Formats: sequence, C-alpha cells, structure tokens
Amino acid sequence: MKTLQMTTLTVIAMMVSASFGSNMVKSKSGDLDLLTARGGDKVACTVHFSDELKLLKEAGADALVKGICLGWVSKDKIEFIAKAVADQSIDLENFDISSWIDNQTGVFVLENNVEDFEKVTIDRDFREYLTYTMDREQTEMKNGEN
Repeated sequence: MKTLQMTTLTVIAMMVSASFGSNMVKSKSGDLDLLTARGGDKVACTVHFSDELKLLKEAGADALVKGICLGWVSKDKIEFIAKAVADQSIDLENFDISSWIDNQTGVFVLENNVEDFEKVTIDRDFREYLTYTMDREQTEMKNGEN
C-alpha cells in the first residue's frame, strides 16, 4: 500500500513539473547555427531568430535542439519561450441555460425583459473630491496593505 502511495505521489509530482516546464526555446539574438556534434564545428543548419526550437536534451553547457534540423547549441545562446495564458472565459450567449427541479418545472434565466426595469443613470464627477495627489505606495503603507 505504501509503495502505491509513493508511486502515485511520484507520478503526480512529475506531471506537475512537466506542466510548469517549457521545452520550447529560441535564439537570444540573431540567427543560430546548429552543430552536428556536441562541441563540434560542423554546422548542420542555421535557424532564424524567430524560429521556435524544441529542447530535447541538456548536457553540460550545450543543448540538443530540434528545429528545421537536429543539432547542438550552447545554452547561453538560447532562452526559454514563455507561453501566453489562454483565454479562460466562457461565452454563454449561444447557450440555452435551463434546468429542471424535482417537480419537473422548467427553470430559466430570464435576460431579455429589460424593458420592465427603470433606467438608472450614474453621472458623477469625482475630480472635485481629489484635492491632493495620492501616492499609491504611501496609501498602501497607511492602510497596512504592503
């Protein structure tokens, strides 16, 4: 039982570390020559500055990468690519939101009868209350926020 728990914990830890680690790299500056052998001088191909390369292996000060070809490059010439966070929002405009309760009565979200409500207008200028310049850092210190 203890071995199963340790195995499960190890698998979860590996999955978490893999989700945080990026294996895509790019050149720090300019075009990059990929070498056929680690520490060699024969160029396999040249990749452009904007090309993304997949990091396959790290060995000492060198890294094996794959782009238009496979080759070795010095790790100080590449940098990891940070992936942008995807949009996590959900658009519910095209969905019919309905549900049923125990007595089989339909429950709907009513959103189209805005004519039944009175219009509320908020038109206020707060500049009259700002009589002095407020410093964010001093305000945070005064309120114990920083």
